Amino acid sequence: MARTKLMFATDLHGSEAVWRKFLNSAKIYGLDALVLSGDMTGKVMVPIVERPDGR
Repeated sequence: MARTKLMFATDLHGSEAVWRKFLNSAKIYGLDALVLSGDMTGKVMVPIVERPDGR
Protein backbone atom coordinates (compact mmCIF):
# COMPACT_ATOMS: atom_id res chain seq x y z
CA MET A 1 0.00 0.00 0.00
CA ALA A 2 1.48 3.33 -1.10
CA ARG A 3 1.58 6.23 1.34
CA THR A 4 1.16 9.88 0.47
CA LYS A 5 2.96 12.50 2.53
CA LEU A 6 1.42 15.96 2.55
CA MET A 7 1.74 19.29 4.30
CA PHE A 8 -1.39 21.22 5.22
CA ALA A 9 -1.14 24.92 6.06
CA THR A 10 -3.70 27.64 6.69
CA ASP A 11 -3.91 31.39 7.25
CA LEU A 12 -0.66 32.65 5.74
CA HIS A 13 -2.05 36.21 5.73
CA GLY A 14 0.18 37.43 2.91
CA SER A 15 3.48 36.54 4.58
CA GLU A 16 6.05 36.02 1.82
CA ALA A 17 8.47 34.36 4.24
CA VAL A 18 5.87 31.78 5.32
CA TRP A 19 4.82 31.23 1.68
CA ARG A 20 8.43 30.44 0.70
CA LYS A 21 8.84 28.08 3.67
CA PHE A 22 5.61 26.34 2.73
CA LEU A 23 6.77 25.82 -0.87
CA ASN A 24 10.22 24.60 0.20
CA SER A 25 8.77 22.14 2.71
CA ALA A 26 7.91 19.73 -0.13
CA LYS A 27 11.57 19.23 -1.00
CA ILE A 28 12.87 19.34 2.58
CA TYR A 29 10.42 16.74 3.91
CA GLY A 30 10.01 14.69 0.72
CA LEU A 31 6.31 15.49 0.41
CA ASP A 32 4.01 14.36 -2.37
CA ALA A 33 1.50 17.19 -2.02
CA LEU A 34 1.00 20.62 -0.49
CA VAL A 35 -2.46 21.78 0.62
CA LEU A 36 -3.11 25.45 1.36
CA SER A 37 -6.35 26.68 2.90
CA GLY A 38 -7.71 29.65 4.80
CA ASP A 39 -6.71 33.30 4.53
CA MET A 40 -3.95 33.91 2.03
CA THR A 41 -4.34 37.65 1.54
CA GLY A 42 -2.40 40.27 3.39
CA LYS A 43 -3.82 43.07 5.47
CA VAL A 44 -4.12 45.39 2.48
CA MET A 45 -6.56 44.67 -0.32
CA VAL A 46 -5.61 46.18 -3.69
CA PRO A 47 -8.58 46.67 -5.99
CA ILE A 48 -8.24 45.81 -9.67
CA VAL A 49 -10.09 48.45 -11.67
CA GLU A 50 -10.35 48.69 -15.44
CA ARG A 51 -9.52 52.18 -16.65
CA PRO A 52 -11.30 53.94 -19.52
CA ASP A 53 -8.25 53.30 -21.77
CA GLY A 54 -8.57 49.52 -21.18
CA ARG A 55 -5.64 49.17 -18.79
